Amino acid sequence: MQRVIMDMPLMISAAIRHAADHVGKTEVVALAIEALRWFLFALVLVGLAACESTANIDKGLDASTQLDGGLIIFTVTHDKDTEHFGRSGGNVKLFVTMRDTVKGAELPRVFSNMETLSPVMTSPFDNVWGRYYVRQLPVGRYEFSGWTLEQNTGVGINTITPRKAPPPLTFEVAAGSVSYLGSIHGELVWGKNLFGIPLASGAVPQVRNEAERDLPLIWKEYPQLRGKVEIRLLPEGRWLID
Repeated sequence: MQRVIMDMPLMISAAIRHAADHVGKTEVVALAIEALRWFLFALVLVGLAACESTANIDKGLDASTQLDGGLIIFTVTHDKDTEHFGRSGGNVKLFVTMRDTVKGAELPRVFSNMETLSPVMTSPFDNVWGRYYVRQLPVGRYEFSGWTLEQNTGVGINTITPRKAPPPLTFEVAAGSVSYLGSIHGELVWGKNLFGIPLASGAVPQVRNEAERDLPLIWKEYPQLRGKVEIRLLPEGRWLID
């Protein structure tokens, strides 16, 4: 997307020159204003994306040298609702919060979608919306502490949180470890607004073992991790209140 935006000024200039040869000055000005609006909108999307990074490791990192920490691998996903036009769910984002339980510090939260404002959504997975994470953490004890579901309705953000916090999903990071924790998936609950338009009315988060789906993607981006990943799953099943 960034490449398209970089080329957009040249594309706009060419379009305006072409229009100038075929229409009047007023139409050219109107076209230029409309093109500028779309260019600024695209810049906003890039800015939003820059504010929400996956914080994945550098692709050249040698995991065997990480003696004071380790790597965790996991994915955050949610349903693609194929019953509705445009694969509904692209405007939904599942956030998951993380904590360092030793220091009591919040870590950057993770999420299933990057740009819910974008007219063209992408996902590395065929059947779900989602993102994969390869994060480096110091030796210690950590937890996934909660979740939030957000849906961009086009006129605002609809936010859904559980009434009570679910039990934390804890894990440990050992020196030099490379651990696959699983996939945190949001099974969407759908409703409709007053106009009959589908809206996400909730989610049932769950932990799944999607190693066969996830790890080939990881090895493609990080070939140095092939053969070094241990499966250390979070508690599988629905992530609900005890």
